This record gives sequence, C-alpha cells and structure tokens, in this order.
Amino acid sequence: MTRSLRPLFAMLIGLAIAMLLLGCGSLGQEKPRSPEDTLRYGQATLTAVYDTLKQNNDAKTISLATASRVKLEADRAKRVLDTAEPAVLMGLGDTPTVQEKLTLALSILQPLLIEMQAALPKKTSEVSAVPIAAAAGAVVTLEAINALISGIMALLALIDRNGVVSRIIAQRIAEGRKDWTDAERAQVTEALDEAEAAAQASIDARRVAEGGAS
Repeated sequence: MTRSLRPLFAMLIGLAIAMLLLGCGSLGQEKPRSPEDTLRYGQATLTAVYDTLKQNNDAKTISLATASRVKLEADRAKRVLDTAEPAVLMGLGDTPTVQEKLTLALSILQPLLIEMQAALPKKTSEVSAVPIAAAAGAVVTLEAINALISGIMALLALIDRNGVVSRIIAQRIAEGRKDWTDAERAQVTEALDEAEAAAQASIDARRVAEGGAS
C-alpha cells in the first residue's frame, strides 16, 4: 500500500468498524447487533493483527523491535477482550464497564491492523486494498456502503489464514442471526489462539536468529 492510500485506508476501516458495530438501521438496512457481535469482531480483528504481524516478521518487512511492540499491544487488547467476555456471555454486555472495555480493545487494534497491513509485502498489500479503494470511489449510497462492508469482509478473508472468522461474521450478517452458537465461538477462539501462538513463535525464532536482540 502506498503512503497516499494509508489515510484513506484508515478512514475506511474506521467507518467500517462503526457501521459493523452500530448497524445500518437509519439507512433502512436492519441487521442484528449485540455486545457479543462487538466482542467477536474484536477477536476477528485481533486474529488479523496476529496473522499480519507474523507475515511481516517472517518477511522482515518490520524490525524485530516493531514486531515485539505490536505483539505486546495486541496482547493487551486480548486481555481486555478476555476480561469482557464472561460478562458478555452472562448478558451484561450492555453495561458501561463492558462497553468501555470493548471500545478500548478496538481502539488498540484498529491502528495496529492498519500498520501491519501497510507493512505487508507490496503485492499482498495492494491486493488487499483493492476492494476497499474501489468502494471508496463510489457515491455515498446504500449500495456503496454495502460495497464498503464487502470490501472489509474481503480484507479480513485475505489476512485470516483460514477465513474462519470472516466467514462466520459474514454468514451471521447474511442470515440475520443474533445469537452465536457454541461451535461458532469455538472456531473464533481457536483461530485466535493459533494466530497468537504463531506470531509469538515467529518473534521468538527471529530473536534467536538475530542473537537475542529485542
């Protein structure tokens, strides 16, 4: 992604997050939204951060110091999401404390995902930006907004190793389902745990190879 596209990318990610979390009822497109949607979206974003972190670290498109910093910040967001999850599953996700935690986690993850996406090898980064940049060129209509959401989903699918998280989110939106199944929750958390472990292993291996540098 070129530097000129980064502000646009940041703006579109922010808009997509707001739309995915708040819904499009005011535009005549009713979609279920719940605190658990927000939680799982946060976990999907975290998975994408870990995945792109590993890709960048493996390709050495970022320094080991940057990789370590991003991992620490992502881990912080994960701890916030982990502390919010029990309350969400108990039906207490609408309380101010839980909402603040979910908002905090997303505010940490959004710039990390932008940073890691921008650092990816040129070919990967440019391909990932295509659907989003295309949607941005349209007039702001319901169709353009739907195209933007589709672009974000395509981006998540590209950077999620198995597409597990993005497929579940897209399917639930399409079906208009509010509740998450235990099987869907397990798929999301399994993908997240695998991505986190892979990112840490990549950093550890590079640290050893570079003689213990931080």
